[in-house]
Amino acid sequence: MNITASINTSKIDKQYLKKGKDGFLYLSISLKKNKDGGKSKYGNDGFLVQGIPKEMRREGLRGPIIGNYREYESFTRSSHDESKSNGCQPQSYNDDADSDIPF
Repeated sequence: MNITASINTSKIDKQYLKKGKDGFLYLSISLKKNKDGGKSKYGNDGFLVQGIPKEMRREGLRGPIIGNYREYESFTRSSHDESKSNGCQPQSYNDDADSDIPF
């Protein structure tokens, strides 16, 4: 299964970002399934909640909802074989055509 997510960065509460030993800032998140276990009216399977300190969670507080996620079935060999039989082929890539790209 694959999961894709969208985060509304304006909803991130910067006071809960953690500075790691490497000096980078980290955002802790949790994925929560929808209450009924199904998809929302927008097709999402659940939502993302920003992590908050343990003491605050013990007090019953919750972090802000900062986004949503969707689950997708993983790519399987049989679906790949079917696409070949339907005439759908992946495009080939020509390395020489983009040789002026600096990376």
